[in-house]
Amino acid sequence: MEHQKISTLQLFSLVFFLSHAFFLFWGNTIIKASGNDTLLACLLGTILNIFLIKILLWLRKKNINSPKIGNYILLPLFLLLTFVLLQQMSHFIQSNFLEQGNLLQIGILLILIAIIISKRNIPQVASLAFLCLIIFCIGFASNIIGMVPLITSDHLKPLLTNGIIPILKGALLFSFHTILPLLLLLFVPYHNVTPKEKQNKYIYFALIISNLITIIQYTMISFGPSILAASTYTYPYMLIIHKISSFVNLDRIGYFISLYVLLDSTILLGFMFTLIKMLWFDIHNHFEKSKRSVLPNH
Repeated sequence: MEHQKISTLQLFSLVFFLSHAFFLFWGNTIIKASGNDTLLACLLGTILNIFLIKILLWLRKKNINSPKIGNYILLPLFLLLTFVLLQQMSHFIQSNFLEQGNLLQIGILLILIAIIISKRNIPQVASLAFLCLIIFCIGFASNIIGMVPLITSDHLKPLLTNGIIPILKGALLFSFHTILPLLLLLFVPYHNVTPKEKQNKYIYFALIISNLITIIQYTMISFGPSILAASTYTYPYMLIIHKISSFVNLDRIGYFISLYVLLDSTILLGFMFTLIKMLWFDIHNHFEKSKRSVLPNH
């Protein structure tokens, strides 16, 4: 299946979701670090990302792809990260959608979904990301439209009241959250994307769009429930969902529409399972070759 190609639009979708995947679960860390200056921190983090992504693009072009380097270290690391992601997703679903649900059952369901996704190869996962991006755009647009009547500037506070240090901390956190998952692109061979010469532009564009979407989400929080309220909430963006659902008196439908927020982590989870499968087979094949090489010939 190595010959299968990934289109630039599919790569764009994969980059978008990877860069945005940490916002839902760890977005509150940036708010706690920067407070009222969160938007400034995000803007500074986006500028920093434009420079950092050049390193990743250089590594991909040099074909330095992690599946061939340190698999014995990467496999347990990926298993640990996948466990953390499963834990976060399970807690989020229980807290916001299935309050009476069992964490173990939710976790098992997520694992089954990830296994189904991982039965595909990377090109098929990228294709799924493209379809999910369409759903994401529809859900996000509905949130923006629903939030318009609720916008208020009553909760806005003066900027730079705590100096530059909180902004720098928030910018570094923002950059860490949005760039770190993109290291998984090292598993997407440079030559497997078509047209090959345009893929860097699409990666840049996807990163910027993803970061701008995140900034818009923080802006909605600032002009809606307020940064202060969000700083005390585990999942800040869900305050927007609650506010819109309450305003239009469509709680159940509102929560159903808001399921799109899980697309980021679902794509990331499925991609992680796919990479774990690849690493396992690589290690297994290497072990079998090593075993055959030490066995005496008959």
